Amino acid sequence: MNLKGLILILLLCCFVPAQLFAIEKLVISEFPAVNRYNLQDEDISYGMYDGQAGFFDQPSPDATNIRESKVQLPVFSKSRGYYTEAFSVSLQTSDPDAKIYYTTNGIRPSAQKGILYQNPIWIQTTTPLSAVVVKNGMETSRIVSNTYFFTDSILKQTNRPKGYPAEWGAFETIPGIAPADYEMDPEICENPTYKPKFAAAFQDLPSLSVVTDPDNIFSHSTDPVTGGIYIYTCSSGKGIGEGWERPASVEYFDPKNQDWFQLNCALQIHGGASRVPEKTPKHSFRLEFKKEYGPSKLDFPLFSEPDATTRFNSLVLRANFGYTWLHWSATERKASKYVQDSWGKDTQLAMGHPSAHNKFVHLFLNGIYWGMYNLCERLDEDFMGTYLKGKAADFDVIKDYTEVSNGDIGIWNNMMAMANSGLTTVAAYQKIQGNNPDGTRNPAIEPLVDVVSLIDYMLMNFYAGNNDWDHHNWVAARNKVVPDKGFKFFSWDAEHLFTTATLDVTREDNANCPSRLFTKLKDNAEFRILLADRIQKWFFDDGLLTPQSSANRYLKRAVEIEKAILCESARWGDYRRDVHPRDNDNDLYTPEKYWVKTLDWLIKTYFPPRTDLVINQLRLSGLYPWINAPEFTHKGGTVINEIDLGMYSALGTVFYTVNGIDPREVGGGVASTGVYAYNSPVKINGNGTVKARVKDGTRWSALTEATFSFPDSTLLLTTGFGSKAGTGNFPNPFINETNIYFNLEKESQVSILIYTLHGKLIETLFNGKLNRGTQYQKWTPRNLEKGIYLYQIQSDGKTESGKMVYK
Repeated sequence: MNLKGLILILLLCCFVPAQLFAIEKLVISEFPAVNRYNLQDEDISYGMYDGQAGFFDQPSPDATNIRESKVQLPVFSKSRGYYTEAFSVSLQTSDPDAKIYYTTNGIRPSAQKGILYQNPIWIQTTTPLSAVVVKNGMETSRIVSNTYFFTDSILKQTNRPKGYPAEWGAFETIPGIAPADYEMDPEICENPTYKPKFAAAFQDLPSLSVVTDPDNIFSHSTDPVTGGIYIYTCSSGKGIGEGWERPASVEYFDPKNQDWFQLNCALQIHGGASRVPEKTPKHSFRLEFKKEYGPSKLDFPLFSEPDATTRFNSLVLRANFGYTWLHWSATERKASKYVQDSWGKDTQLAMGHPSAHNKFVHLFLNGIYWGMYNLCERLDEDFMGTYLKGKAADFDVIKDYTEVSNGDIGIWNNMMAMANSGLTTVAAYQKIQGNNPDGTRNPAIEPLVDVVSLIDYMLMNFYAGNNDWDHHNWVAARNKVVPDKGFKFFSWDAEHLFTTATLDVTREDNANCPSRLFTKLKDNAEFRILLADRIQKWFFDDGLLTPQSSANRYLKRAVEIEKAILCESARWGDYRRDVHPRDNDNDLYTPEKYWVKTLDWLIKTYFPPRTDLVINQLRLSGLYPWINAPEFTHKGGTVINEIDLGMYSALGTVFYTVNGIDPREVGGGVASTGVYAYNSPVKINGNGTVKARVKDGTRWSALTEATFSFPDSTLLLTTGFGSKAGTGNFPNPFINETNIYFNLEKESQVSILIYTLHGKLIETLFNGKLNRGTQYQKWTPRNLEKGIYLYQIQSDGKTESGKMVYK
């Protein structure tokens, strides 16, 4: 149970029968009213002994608590957060025989390394205050850190903080050692235009404070236990620094709503090329929640999206590398964006696919401001188990340079081998999805690829012009125990987006990568029609990859950091001018000079034409038909009154359905039932979905569809034929044909049988699987006498019957 939040009183009760049909509450134990309870430790109970609250590591069911072996946590008189005036902090423990030791420099406090607490501590500058409770004969408490932020002291951050090295790690591809840089640039901080904005800029994002022994980050020792992870970043993945992690406290504080958490965890360096010190001095971190350091999971509502989990095994602090002010290339520095990777993840989420939730934060290392970071879910097996439903160990996770992150490569290789052998036939296309040739699921065939996930993933990258992909920078995952639809694909490290409006990456084709799988699949006609439908969905009307929609998602992230990016400029904007110049550029990077101009270019120059440009690229690559999908006069949505739905195409014939079925059959023919050739407006007076395509010779367009709903409506769609809504026309007669209507609560196997009035079966009108929603089937009597006939609908053990009068 999470007791961190505001609680007035905590009761331990049992409920006993007072009399028949009544229950009486009996209070067994009562804790005193407090403002906040301490964060509880995993597998350690919290209770009372001799009238005092404490922690117990030995279970004692139905018996008196066994004397605690672990002392209580220290209590701070001041909460973490931003302050403008100095104050004193008192530290307390309820045990008079216990002692409190504290530090203010990041060093993990203990009886040997800490300061014995005797008097309140004066706080007047940004301070990471850490404390621990020690008592002879008992296990020490967990270390607790509270960081207090003062904007004025952050702005005065010097380049030589006490106890920190003047040099970081050795360069890898050029001679030399990376010069250390800790300073907040006075040229920015003391600028009369900028200085009044910093207080709001720091409090516009949550702050994340990492507190650990300075040597854990910056020691030049090569000892795997004591070496600094920022000095030996191990960009190659091998050698000194490989697998290093260090104990740390992590605090999160949001000034806007006062939300916070603090726990102890493992700290690691994260990333690939961004670990190389000459490429960027600002490295990414990973927070790993492990039982040997603290809780095995972070339990906190970190992200606002309703589908986001609140339990995390790990999180990534992305420093941002490509197209930032620290990149080794001046071209990328001058076109700084910072939010493009978030746009890719946000787009996947908006498409309805799982992707890494993320938010921007200010990062502090032992009270030293380290810049603006992107706090992000890590796409590992735990993420997959959370969002794709399953156990973490059940997932194959393949990434980047076709590396195995979890599981094994076997199924991925099988999938690629099948693709490379050819997927042009319907049978091969269905088999790679785990289906029979007719598209029905075959439990004996493993599904290898989720084609919709792959298509949408590729379209997002095509639109954004990702030019550092997909020879790396991708993630794919599949549950090998319950394969579902096969490998799904995830946006990751998408920093090379939105470079030029005309860039074409639709012909990307890298061996053993998602683009190779896509290239082989596009040889199949059925895949191409599905691809065309997804293009129609995202690139037309108000789709997610249309100009305004794409720009709005980008602007939402830009607004998130528009104040805070000033702090990033003060921390790192002078690095390539004053500390380590690269690429013949000695500029001071400020938001107005570069970031705002890039944003303005994107909104005015990139987004407006990009959709049409990519549609043309897709057509030239054979990925989208040259024949346009039909246009509807109404786009769907809630309808109050009956409307006439018009359909238009300059070429061919528009075929449509009103029962949610595709008017095109597998193989390219017109569907055999429920399909109409458009010749006059269709009356819409009830709930349902209209789907339409243009057929011009043997060519089919992409699908246009619209779903209509009427408030509290029980009516169904009617067709231009003139039938009334409902199950047939009864009691009114029909002349040539009639429609049998029904509604399905879920996708179901359905049989529709036609009988004479005397019960003789004369026709099986339909037998197959239909989608959820309103359905209808057209019945045309052939060589039958006029009279009354019966229909019977069978589905999931239910039967519905009705009469029809044939005149």
